[in-house]
Amino acid sequence: MSNRKSDKEFAEEFAKKFNRLIKRDRISEKALNEIIEESEGSGRYPEELLLAKGICRHEVLFCLAEYYGLPFVEYDESVVVSQNIMRHMDMERLKSALWIPLSVTQEKAKVAAYTPDNPSVLEDIKKTLNVEKVDKGGSTFYRIQAGPLSNKTDAKALCTKLQAQKQDCIVAK
Repeated sequence: MSNRKSDKEFAEEFAKKFNRLIKRDRISEKALNEIIEESEGSGRYPEELLLAKGICRHEVLFCLAEYYGLPFVEYDESVVVSQNIMRHMDMERLKSALWIPLSVTQEKAKVAAYTPDNPSVLEDIKKTLNVEKVDKGGSTFYRIQAGPLSNKTDAKALCTKLQAQKQDCIVAK
């Protein structure tokens, strides 16, 4: 984990991101700090450690929603994206960019994005969809859960790629 950020920056960000768990008595501050230390020492994902300690997946997702100031929407394969929007999209590029358009008008785009607060993602959306303005206040962004992948090794490999780009990732069964 320390290859992405300094240990101190990582610990501070992680503690801020999951402070909701302490407020709701789901975990003690001491236990959260122990998870941070274990994550730094083992290279395991902190979210994975929270889940292993019995923290419910929805609690982790609510923490992320609160941290980013956006609602989370669980991945749903039944969501249909308009063929008119997708006709000219490069699906392989969208998979690697970790966002997908749900609706597009001349003024704004509504998308599902893994990192809704990442400025480079917003710029990519503006450029790709040819929209003038995309911001958190004027558009709707959602965090996503992707998958299924064929095995845990593939899921961890994908998370490693995301983390190399300073993105958060949880491997969930």
